[in-house]
Amino acid sequence: MERPRPSTIAWAGLAGAVAVYDLTCSPGETLSEGVDAGLETKYKRLIQLGIGLTALHLLNLCPSALDPLHQLTRLKAQRSDRQ
Repeated sequence: MERPRPSTIAWAGLAGAVAVYDLTCSPGETLSEGVDAGLETKYKRLIQLGIGLTALHLLNLCPSALDPLHQLTRLKAQRSDRQ
């Protein structure tokens, strides 16, 4: 059997952490409910932008030049090249 990629392990860890948190948090404090509460604040547009950019990034629908998450990986590569 092929060994899972580190990114696959990371996604499984994220999903597991969300599940554990949502199962153990206080009533009304799930991550989804936290987003709902955030959408009722003055930061509504910022939260929507973050969700939208993340979705576009994950679906590979955001041009690399406009994708902030892609830019982070470019910065990481530039730092590695300097060392």
